[in-house]
Amino acid sequence: MSGPELLLVGASHRSAPLGLRECMSLDAVRRDALSKELSALERLDGFLLLCTCNRVELYALADDASALERAEELFCKATGLGIAGLERYGYRRQGADVARHLMQVCSGLDSQMIGETEILGQVKQAYAEAAEKGQLCAALHRLFQKSFQAAKWAREHSGICLGQVSLGAVAVELARRIHGDLDKSRIMVVGSGQVGADVARAMKLRGAGDIVVTSRTAGHAQTLSESIGARVIDFSSWKDEITESDIVILCTSSPAVVLSRDEVRSAMNRRAVRPLFLIDLAVPHDVDESVADLSDVFLYSFSDLADMANENMRGRMAEVELCREFIMQKAASLWEDLQRRVNGACDELEVERGERHSPLCGSVENTRSDSGS
Repeated sequence: MSGPELLLVGASHRSAPLGLRECMSLDAVRRDALSKELSALERLDGFLLLCTCNRVELYALADDASALERAEELFCKATGLGIAGLERYGYRRQGADVARHLMQVCSGLDSQMIGETEILGQVKQAYAEAAEKGQLCAALHRLFQKSFQAAKWAREHSGICLGQVSLGAVAVELARRIHGDLDKSRIMVVGSGQVGADVARAMKLRGAGDIVVTSRTAGHAQTLSESIGARVIDFSSWKDEITESDIVILCTSSPAVVLSRDEVRSAMNRRAVRPLFLIDLAVPHDVDESVADLSDVFLYSFSDLADMANENMRGRMAEVELCREFIMQKAASLWEDLQRRVNGACDELEVERGERHSPLCGSVENTRSDSGS
């Protein structure tokens, strides 16, 4: 390997079936354990783990091939994918292909719901956490900052975000199709993470007046409820509220199902004859899929919402191609720039690491001050 190299390994909805992605999902404990193992690797200059409901990815940079190979092995072991599984259900990219992929992810072009806006916030959050923990080198700082800029351009200069492409907006549209005006419906949101908060706010903005919020983290639920004027209930009793709810949106981070068929059947037996609308946005699933077989129960998943959004997008595929072309150019330009820095063209990125240094590793301040293209 001639100088530091960028590596991406991972799996997403495009490469792996849902069942496998559910098994690969890294909760906070598993993610922290993997981060510690990666941080301990010698000659690994920097890394970032991106874990969302539809993808698990590792971005890494090193000036030693064995360090990248070891990082890949640790990732495959932690996710349960294995090296053989990576070959079949995942992907491995290097160099300019890493930049191209990340820019498409940030722009929503690689999402199951094309053009969706939530992914950019998720990547920024992962970036902020990695930066705070000192896991990023200068090249990775630059890679992610330039990808954020590419996403901003794509959203401002094309029509990929027109129509129902945010998760919240599509959930609202689906709810309206079934229940009509939301001001006549009682809505319960189970989970107050980013997805739950976005959907709850979208429901409120579009007329929902009776919203109930619950979460394992009571403080998060309280903060969300105050921002939208919702009622908070204790997480231990939320299933009792199903009897009175019209729409239940579930988006917890539980590794197992939190709502069973028997629990839904019991709630339906105690309520007046009217439909129950369940939106399961969690990966792994929060709701037992056999619930959909019950009378007057309608279960929708993230994939169902993505299909709705992509139907709206089909008339604007020219905008998607415009964004892809722009990203191809920006990724190539960024990679050439990083390569010049590898060759020593930019001394400001040099930083000592004990008795050795990498020309792609520098201070956060240096990379943040560079706002050029």
